[in-house]
Amino acid sequence: MRAGLRIHRAAGGEPVPGADGRPRRAGERQVQGQAQPLGYQAAELLRDFVRRPGRRRRLRERRRADSLVAKRQSNAAVLRRESKRGRKARADRLAPGRRGGEEGRGRLLQGVQRQDAGAARARRDGSPRGGARRAPPAACAARSRSSGGLEYHAHVLCRRRPRGRRGGAGGPALTELLFRENPYLAACDASVIAIHDGAVELDRTVFYPMGGGQPGDTGRIGAWRVMDTRKGETPESVLHVLEPGFDLKPGESIKAEIDWERRHLHMRFHTALHLLCAAVRAPVTGGRIASDKAHLDFDIEMERLLKEEIEACVNELVAGAHATQARWITDTELDARPELVKTMSVAPPRGEGRVRLVDIPGVDLQACGGTHVQNTAEIGPVAVARIRSEGKRNKRVTLVLR
Repeated sequence: MRAGLRIHRAAGGEPVPGADGRPRRAGERQVQGQAQPLGYQAAELLRDFVRRPGRRRRLRERRRADSLVAKRQSNAAVLRRESKRGRKARADRLAPGRRGGEEGRGRLLQGVQRQDAGAARARRDGSPRGGARRAPPAACAARSRSSGGLEYHAHVLCRRRPRGRRGGAGGPALTELLFRENPYLAACDASVIAIHDGAVELDRTVFYPMGGGQPGDTGRIGAWRVMDTRKGETPESVLHVLEPGFDLKPGESIKAEIDWERRHLHMRFHTALHLLCAAVRAPVTGGRIASDKAHLDFDIEMERLLKEEIEACVNELVAGAHATQARWITDTELDARPELVKTMSVAPPRGEGRVRLVDIPGVDLQACGGTHVQNTAEIGPVAVARIRSEGKRNKRVTLVLR
């Protein structure tokens, strides 16, 4: 590299004269008309900076990281598009009065039942459900090792087979789901029956696992924080995802306690969504509950959704102080009454031979496994935050609690 650098004018490309008005001398750098000498040592430093070891490698790594980020964003966009197309296809197939109608609902339920029967038969034969388990991507495994693995564990634990104590007749250990009979129970004593990567399984629990649009409970198990709760391999299996570094062993007795305020908000929102189903007479294509809002997606024309009318109807049902109650029917009875499945994007859990119904007498009756308040008056005043279109067959109504 030469010891001197020359700056040319924008027009003409002529050298800029030095401060003394003479042309540039050897070993000088011309910057904005000022003659400044650039010695040999400075030139050597500049050369070493440009050619320093590892510079090309770091540039390659930076370009590779940028390409991975772009690829992940592209994959996420593809998944969102496929999910949206799937919801639209189900809505087209199952909507009343269209090609699928009630027959389509019946076929869907029969298909789910056949899948459950096949999975149960495979488990009896000793083969894993769904065939060989796919290995996790390398990027996910690396993220699991580096950051404690909460995101990765919460994503894959529901596909892992429990390896703890076995139940009767050689079957998997069953967990007593206390929240089904008493959703107001905030704590219980339990024993650890299985340890998984980042999660534990208990013999009884008050933690509701994520499902049906309702988030999984958080709380504490002993001295350890429960970050999330997911469903396990069987309908009676619940996986409690703990903070990294927990130290629990099978057979250990602990106290399990949920974050009650968060659970109670979910109960109020979930019951309010049942009232929203009664206020909007249309097929439900999806729904979700959060800590500050909840929504349902309907297959209905946008002009039929009037915010003031929906809000007034839901609040009237809340003020009516209707009792809520849960009961069970067999799979065969559900197959004979497909209208009890109102959410087309979520099929009720099968495999136990029975399905749970939530009944608000005279208002709403449908298959549901979530937690609810005892009386609609406990929900409190409700407001329709917004109504917007999420697609041709998906009109979203969002509720908030006042």
